[in-house]
Amino acid sequence: MNLNKPNFKPLERLHNVEFTRDWGLPLQVTQAALNEALITGGVQLADIKNNSIRYQFTNYQRGTDFNGIRNDLMQSQLIKGWRFDNSISLSNVKRGRPAGLLPSTDLLHHSPLCQVEELFG
Repeated sequence: MNLNKPNFKPLERLHNVEFTRDWGLPLQVTQAALNEALITGGVQLADIKNNSIRYQFTNYQRGTDFNGIRNDLMQSQLIKGWRFDNSISLSNVKRGRPAGLLPSTDLLHHSPLCQVEELFG
């Protein structure tokens, strides 16, 4: 949980570079919008081969005019030297925008012969 009040002044960047774009927000933050709360929770299941599935819930409130919810589902699996990393993100913002769906797939092959990994995705 991350809570910021209007008088909070960070010494360096508080969020990652793509944070405002990921939530569909303008790049410039107005003084009235600095009262924010970011709540994240999740659960992950994994086996001894590092195959895993993870669900994450995030709620971001910014001032009185923005309330966004994001649900993320991530899956990673190793099959015969191929690693499949899949994710899907569903965002719902209470600000007149429709829900957004963002799927992603990465395919990584590890060859023990040449010790080079190839990334497709």
